[in-house]
Amino acid sequence: MPMPSRFPRWFGCLAAGVVISLSPVRGSASGAIDFDTAWQRLDAANPALRAQRLELEQARAGVSEARARRLPTLGISGNVTRLPQDYGLSLDPLRSALAPVFPEIAAQIPHEYVVQPRQFSLAAAKAVWPLYAGGRIRAGEVAALAQEAASDAAVEDERGELAIRERDLHQLLDGALEPREIRDQQVVSLGL
Repeated sequence: MPMPSRFPRWFGCLAAGVVISLSPVRGSASGAIDFDTAWQRLDAANPALRAQRLELEQARAGVSEARARRLPTLGISGNVTRLPQDYGLSLDPLRSALAPVFPEIAAQIPHEYVVQPRQFSLAAAKAVWPLYAGGRIRAGEVAALAQEAASDAAVEDERGELAIRERDLHQLLDGALEPREIRDQQVVSLGL
């Protein structure tokens, strides 16, 4: 049966990350990296912080979406219809009624008037600008802004916790990696 640990599980992962980030870097003059470089690497590679940043991006997109509800929307539609034949109206009864009285006019009237051609198309455009929506647009904006603020605070909180853990581990490792003779010299110089 494994013994319970005094440290949470993430502490070991973080310690390993700090050790790896503090390992010698090829091409550096001193062979080690400083705290700022280690912090930048940890800040960029931390999965929890990356998830918080993605939530913040999502919240910012929600704010943009909520603000876009105030803008007009434009809809365009169109269709083409093809009928089996032209639909028309026969004008022969009118021609035969006018022919005895007005023969010139009756001669100018066609035999059939096409009401609907066999193929026709329709197109429509519609613009809607919400002037008043009962406060729903503003409420959506406020909710989105609150979500953005909460996500931003969560990112900063996670960064702060990560910085504290990384600083503590960095100090711990600095003390552990420091050569024994330098520590002995410090003890002698302090008079301890």
